[in-house]
Amino acid sequence: MKRTSLAAALALLTVLVTSCTPDGGQPAPSPSPTQRVVPAGNPDRDQAAVRRQLAAVDPCALLEPRITAGFGQRPGLVSTTPFDCRVQDEGVQAVSYADSTASQRHGQERLDLGGVVAYRSTKATGRCTISLPVDFDHAITLAQDPTGAYDCTQPEAYAKAVAPRLRDDPASFARKDPRPGVSVCDALSSALGPLPTGQALAPRKAFASSLAECGVWRDAATSGGAPVYTRQALTLAYRQPLAELRTGGGWQDSEVRPIAGTDVLFWKDSGAGCTLLWDAWPNQTPVRDRVVQAQAEAATCADASALAQKLIPVLAKAAPQTLAKTALVYSATEPDLAAVGACSHVVDQDLRKCAPATGAAAPSDPRQTVAHGAADADTLCTAAAPTVRRIAGSTLEAVTAVPPGDGVLNSGILPVLCEFVEPSHSVVVRIGAVTDLALNSKLLLTQTRTARDTDFAGHAAKTSSREALRGAPDTRRTALIADTTQDAPGLLLVEMSALPDRGQGTGTVSPTARERLNGFDNLATALSKELLGAR
Repeated sequence: MKRTSLAAALALLTVLVTSCTPDGGQPAPSPSPTQRVVPAGNPDRDQAAVRRQLAAVDPCALLEPRITAGFGQRPGLVSTTPFDCRVQDEGVQAVSYADSTASQRHGQERLDLGGVVAYRSTKATGRCTISLPVDFDHAITLAQDPTGAYDCTQPEAYAKAVAPRLRDDPASFARKDPRPGVSVCDALSSALGPLPTGQALAPRKAFASSLAECGVWRDAATSGGAPVYTRQALTLAYRQPLAELRTGGGWQDSEVRPIAGTDVLFWKDSGAGCTLLWDAWPNQTPVRDRVVQAQAEAATCADASALAQKLIPVLAKAAPQTLAKTALVYSATEPDLAAVGACSHVVDQDLRKCAPATGAAAPSDPRQTVAHGAADADTLCTAAAPTVRRIAGSTLEAVTAVPPGDGVLNSGILPVLCEFVEPSHSVVVRIGAVTDLALNSKLLLTQTRTARDTDFAGHAAKTSSREALRGAPDTRRTALIADTTQDAPGLLLVEMSALPDRGQGTGTVSPTARERLNGFDNLATALSKELLGAR
């Protein structure tokens, strides 16, 4: 057998080592996954305290007569509850407390009304609503149903007039008659006492929040899903006095019984529950032939009677709420969402565990981009930011977040990615890295079955698009790009989406945003070259 010389053996070893490390040095160690810190979020206001304050607000005081006159309307006002008021003849309606969640605000244009935060609904809702946030989930609203074309002129005029006063002088909106300004949930809580474990009070009986009603709800954990209404509730509303309802109001056949010294009308007992009505307190002065009536609900009339027995004296003695000097709305410099920084521009920021980018150092060697990006998505934000802003938009800001549920790569494959968002919400760019999957992996067949084979800067890639509606221009472009070869592990995700511009007001993707989407190929090519290296 032929002997191999020592020199030849050493030469062979050198070739083997060099073939494993392109630069001839030691292989770079794989970075350890970075422990990502998701900020706790901005603190919300005490929502129960907010409701008590707003109960003291006269909603009709939000509709200034001079503005009503300026629009040539009659000055008459009508209310269905003590917490709403409308200019008659289909005018603007003011509501003291309405739902205004982070997801709702995300699709609405954010306004600055005299230094106060406000939101304007889009045309897609069919109704103009100006919302003045009072906590992270609710707002005072001024809205108008369209009699013709969508028009925010009147709601916005009223909102501009009252927004600074709601911040600086909330006491100017106090009720002339304070009795209707009671906290409905406080009254119901006093009547019921401590609730069983897993139950809680909420200012609603259905899906929409209101200061006029309060119900007992079984929480999601106890009910095994969504919260469940237990059919125990108190509502305050304007109706004819009970004596008139009994004689000429169409309730002549309804039973009336005395409970706790008060006449109570039994409205229905249909198997779906029982509802009782009574004048909330005696000696009321009718307003437009209406007084405040209390309405108690329970699963049976026996339960409703027992509830009314407790509620009647509680309401009779309930102290009306008073307005403090604390601002009811948010100044333009205050956060009105839990999301911190640019995360306020991310859809479902809480579910997606959003965190502002930290500026983590990116690797100088593009061959390490995918490994470092998979371990710490912040490094992708740092590496991609100059190119993303140059090509996709200068106002884009970086965050890290869990991928959206409808993305090409779900969180099981890509736990965290880098996302670039902007205040207008019209364009989003996402960058992600995966180390253990190849472009041709069978695990990606579902995601790539309709994709087009291409390459960016010499890197094999698969691209796809998603249409907003059948036949409409695509509103999302996605590329899965091989780090080295399509059969070797290592992928870079580049995605760009055009979304409804919150400032456009139509709820649809604007032509300008679609035009920006046309720069996707340039973006994917530049990122492939700069993050992965040209091949």
